[in-house]
Amino acid sequence: MNFVDVMQSFDLTVLDRLQTLEPGSFAERIWKFITLFAESGIFWIVLAVVLLLFRRTRRWGLAMGIALTLGLIVGNMVLKNAVARIRPYDINTYYPLIIDRLTDYSFPSGHTMGALGPALAIFWHNKKAGIPAVIFALLISISRLHLYAHYPSDVLGGAVVALFTSLAGWLLSELIMNKLEPKLDGLSARVKEKARSRKGSSQ
Repeated sequence: MNFVDVMQSFDLTVLDRLQTLEPGSFAERIWKFITLFAESGIFWIVLAVVLLLFRRTRRWGLAMGIALTLGLIVGNMVLKNAVARIRPYDINTYYPLIIDRLTDYSFPSGHTMGALGPALAIFWHNKKAGIPAVIFALLISISRLHLYAHYPSDVLGGAVVALFTSLAGWLLSELIMNKLEPKLDGLSARVKEKARSRKGSSQ
């Protein structure tokens, strides 16, 4: 038995022990609701855009955007296709499928990368705001196990990718904003000055 077979057996054993959800149960609805917050990354993309609008959180939003983009490229476009791991519900058909069947591969978990990457990007900038974001992202990651959409090692792999993409997002956002922020502040000051001038001339 090689390492891949051992890992597959371990993953399925852990997954099977987590399968306590009954179709239509309250717990199933909760996990399905939580997992929605990483579908296509929309929630985290919108949050990043909103944070970009405010000077205090501009760096957070940029870091999130970079982490999301890198996660998409490295995880979804490169690693998923390189590893080409079949999803657990296609390997073990004993449990009823309680989510829509996905067409991409299993490793690494896209939901984990798409949630934990931007959440950690916030954490590196601001621990107080980042802790609840990371906890929420971890719940999203756990939901993928309860819904039988990923193996534990998929989620772990997604978390490792998220760690690196978030650190890259944090570092790059600092470098970019250190150069851009003075220009943005100057532009904002000129716009406000013009607005004041127009208001004064109209009175």
